[in-house]
Amino acid sequence: MAIAVICNWSGHLLLGKAREIADEVGERVVAISSSNDEESNQKLIYLGADEVLVCNAKNLTDWVSVVSRYVASESKVKMVLFPSDLESSIVMGAVYGTLQQRISPYLEGAHVLSGDTVSKKLDSSSVIDFQISPEKIALISLERSSVTEPFEDSSRFGKIRNYEVGEVSDFVRIFPEMIHSPSMKLVVLTGKDLGGSSFELAKGVAGRFGGEAKPLSGKLQVVYGPCLAIEVTSRLRDLPEFKGELLSISSREVPLSSLAKLFAVSPEIDRVLQKLSV
Repeated sequence: MAIAVICNWSGHLLLGKAREIADEVGERVVAISSSNDEESNQKLIYLGADEVLVCNAKNLTDWVSVVSRYVASESKVKMVLFPSDLESSIVMGAVYGTLQQRISPYLEGAHVLSGDTVSKKLDSSSVIDFQISPEKIALISLERSSVTEPFEDSSRFGKIRNYEVGEVSDFVRIFPEMIHSPSMKLVVLTGKDLGGSSFELAKGVAGRFGGEAKPLSGKLQVVYGPCLAIEVTSRLRDLPEFKGELLSISSREVPLSSLAKLFAVSPEIDRVLQKLSV
């Protein structure tokens, strides 16, 4: 069995925790990276990986394909770990939306992880625990503040190999319904109060992540895939049905926040969008 770690977005900092669990239960650590720098990938081995898979992911859409293929095709994987941040949430949501039957548990922003359980602190006195299923793959993002920085040991050995998603025909052969699933595409949903320049920034965010920007309207009844809602202030009964993971950014608390898996409140919407679009 293996513990996989997505090493982009500072995910390499989770290798120490993965190595700790792997040593306790006799498993391997697999680091997945999009870096073409041989020295950087060798360092992942020094930080605890037994194997480094170098993928050709250039954006979040590519990462969805890479992780989806890995989860769908690798039978000896116990868990896939991500750093807890917006990029990870988008990728995790898209993968989970397509491969729900293979995943248990699915948890974002976890604080404590062992070989059998994962926990998330709700407040200073409340913790929710999840059992890690031996028959399925756990999809977990960990708060980096809850793990210690991994120790670099240059005496460690491991192997580095390329991990290509491949041609469309190969991808269809491995998991055919993924190609046709609408849950693969990110929708950036914009509210009626979002100005023209802000909408252009929203389109830039959608373009960067391989998605589509859509203004909220009564014609939109269902959003199937992962959705990033920007300044959507409408009442819940006026919103479409959300089938995939939902994230929200708004300048104030909005009703949609009660539905969102992750939401942020900021008076500087344009500044947030500019950061996401580059």
